[in-house]
Amino acid sequence: MSLPKISFSIKPIFTLSEDGIVSTIIEIDKKVFLFDCGIDESFSKRIIEKYEKEISKQKLDAIFISNNYLSYFGAIPIIKSFPLHKDVPIYAT
Repeated sequence: MSLPKISFSIKPIFTLSEDGIVSTIIEIDKKVFLFDCGIDESFSKRIIEKYEKEISKQKLDAIFISNNYLSYFGAIPIIKSFPLHKDVPIYAT
């Protein structure tokens, strides 16, 4: 009996060590999940533009938030403003 093949990829958008915020796209068998979607306290235009470039045209199946700090969830209003993400479910711990 062989196990089914699963496609899996991880793509960091922002990292805490480099950007001071956290955001990662994880794709599992054509399902796309956003884990955390942080922003800095200045709502940097560079960060907003990168979110727009990375996910505004890619349909998300869900957003998962792992922490209650702005650097983990602060971009939710920005992401929900993208037409493809108005109804994406958000799950938080």
